[in-house]
Order: sequence, then structure tokens, then C-alpha cells
Amino acid sequence: MKPTLYYYEHCPYCVRVLTLIGMANIDVERVVLLNDDEKTPIDMIGQKMLPILAIAPDKFMAESLDIVDYLSQMVDFDLIEDADKEAQVNDFFADNRSAIYGLTMPRWVKQPFAEFATDEAIAYFVKKKTQAIGDFATALENSPQFEKDLHNSLLAAAPLFTALIEQPNSRAAIMLFAGLYGLRYVNDFAWPTAAQQFMQQMAKTSGMSL
Repeated sequence: MKPTLYYYEHCPYCVRVLTLIGMANIDVERVVLLNDDEKTPIDMIGQKMLPILAIAPDKFMAESLDIVDYLSQMVDFDLIEDADKEAQVNDFFADNRSAIYGLTMPRWVKQPFAEFATDEAIAYFVKKKTQAIGDFATALENSPQFEKDLHNSLLAAAPLFTALIEQPNSRAAIMLFAGLYGLRYVNDFAWPTAAQQFMQQMAKTSGMSL
């Protein structure tokens, strides 16, 4: 049975898996679920969460990094694990989550993503994420400050980007790329040089469009 990936196009955790699939040229079936489809993932894993990888009839795997590990082992892809760099990536996103989501979430619902193909799916996402970041219109108004804050954080993280350019096949690089990938929908975002070079390198390696 060919594995089937259930995912959202906007989701950073799903992008982790898609990045690995592109890097390793892994053949999987792909299914995008509507954002308000709670039943399908709950029937599979008991909660509404994506990505989900179906690896056999009635056998499902959740958690993005577990899926990345499973698929890389399935095709003997040389995936580098570096706990220190992964911790640095996690710390970066913990410090910048508000700015990143404030910039991306209000813009995601304006994209032609399959998960937002209905008004109901869009409304579901907006209601859920408003609880996390506040009013979407206010977030858009705050974009200049979010962009300034994030730009400064990206500048400060230059050593991490420089190091991970040399390790594109690492979990840390995949995590960092996926977490920043949604910024492609922020028009004219000012990427610092090291961050931009990293994103371009990862996009080239994985076949993901920027």
C-alpha cells in the first residue's frame, strides 16, 4: 500500500513532511482535507490534527517529525538529527510565534488553498485562530511592527541559518524552513541575507516554491 498523506497546504507541520517528500522524491498519495472537516482526522487518530500518514488499512501516524522519520527510513534517506540545532529552532519559534502567526494566518485564508474551498471552512479557521492571535484585521494592521520584530530576530539568527545551509537534509533545517514557509504570502517581506539564502537553498533542494 502506498502511504497516503492527509494535510493542509498552509500548515507548517504539514510543510515539514512535504519538504522531506520533495527532498527524497518519495511517492505518496496526497489528500487535502477541508479545514472544518473534524470527522476524518478524529476517526483516524482520535483528534483533529494534521498531518496524518496512513501507512496501512486502519493504521495511521500523526506528529510531523514522526512522519518525517518514518518516511526517511522507508526510502533510506540520510536524515541528520542534531538535538542542539533542533532546540535552537524550537527556541526561535517560541520567541517569534506571535509575529509569524500574526503575519501569516490572516493572509492564509486569502489564498486559494484546497482546505479553504468553502466559506464554512474559512469561517472555522478564522474562529479557531482568532482565539490564538486575536482579531485578523487588527493583526494585519500590526503587520509593520510584526515585520520589523521578525526581521530583527532573523538577523540575530544568522549563525543558525548559515549552519543549516550546510545541512539541508537535517530535521532542524526542515523544521526551520517549514516554520517560515508561510511568510511567502507576505508581500515584500524584507528577508535578511542569511535567512533568504537558507530559504532559497531549501526550496531548491525540496522543490517547494517560494
